[in-house]
Amino acid sequence: MVLARRVVLSTTATFVTLLVFAMRLYPGGTSWDPRAPGHHFWLNYLCDLARPTALNGVPNPIGSTLAQIAILALAVGLLPFWSLLGRLANAPRIAMKVRVLGTLAAVGVVGVVLLPGDRFGSLHGMACIAAAIPGLLAATLSVRALLRRDAVMPAARAVGWVGAATLAIAGTCFFLYVPDVLRLSAALVAVAVLERASLALLLLWMLVCCAACRTS
Repeated sequence: MVLARRVVLSTTATFVTLLVFAMRLYPGGTSWDPRAPGHHFWLNYLCDLARPTALNGVPNPIGSTLAQIAILALAVGLLPFWSLLGRLANAPRIAMKVRVLGTLAAVGVVGVVLLPGDRFGSLHGMACIAAAIPGLLAATLSVRALLRRDAVMPAARAVGWVGAATLAIAGTCFFLYVPDVLRLSAALVAVAVLERASLALLLLWMLVCCAACRTS
């Protein structure tokens, strides 16, 4: 458990650090205003930062590389994170399902990085959906197990509530994003905002989980 916690914490720190640099290097452009200068925290998708060519048409070789490495680091950190959630929940059968689904989600994130939107268009969006589905399922199973009445570890319910908030925001973001990918509706600003909110909550969930595992 100690090694798993260290991996989660180190990869989370790596993700945040590299992402900050990627944000500062982003040339500009959003899905709603290609001429917008620089990076907009609420209006740029995370995947915008990983585009070798920014939405304003300017090359972004260094920033995109940093963003891609950051996202891959987060994917690596998610692997032990799902295992830690399973231990906190103290539900072996559910823990196994969570690990399998979580691994599929992490592999899906790698696919998202390898298929940047400026080169692969709608295929990138489909990769995002493919990565999100097992991740949301893993989160759902984890939250249900952590919030059950007979949870053994006192800290499990606290982790469960943070997970529930993360799941609610991420799930809403997902269901608003799918119609855009399938060309059933135009892109919504709310999706970009919810993506950033769910990402922040995910990072908090990972940190709270590590803290709970340390004290349990």
